Amino acid sequence: MDTGWVIAAERNPSAARRHIAVLTRVGQVLVISPVVVVEARQRATDVGAVDVILAKLRAEPVTPEDGRRASELLRAAGSAAADPSRRIHDIGLVDAIVAAVAERLGGIVYTDDPRHMSLLATAGARITPQRTPY
Repeated sequence: MDTGWVIAAERNPSAARRHIAVLTRVGQVLVISPVVVVEARQRATDVGAVDVILAKLRAEPVTPEDGRRASELLRAAGSAAADPSRRIHDIGLVDAIVAAVAERLGGIVYTDDPRHMSLLATAGARITPQRTPY
């Protein structure tokens, strides 16, 4: 999941818990990478509420291969833009790593702002951006 999902969960923890429960019932697991933990806690209004949500999720380490794939995706997204540097910086490292980890784990990315994930998908990421369901 993307940082936006965690921030949304902070605003509506009961909806986040319901979403986690539904996914658990159908055999899916929500995964978060360390870079999302850092960004979500940095942007949180209430770090404690974010930590409660994070405790219910499976943590997934970022591998060197994820880093290489994120770099490839950023470069591909940049090459499709009039200003490659701006596009790469607009998308950002965290979103690229989330896309790379999602590719490795199944492909769905829950996000509140699917624009960057859509740009990465257009650049070749094998992901399906999904809006946070609340």
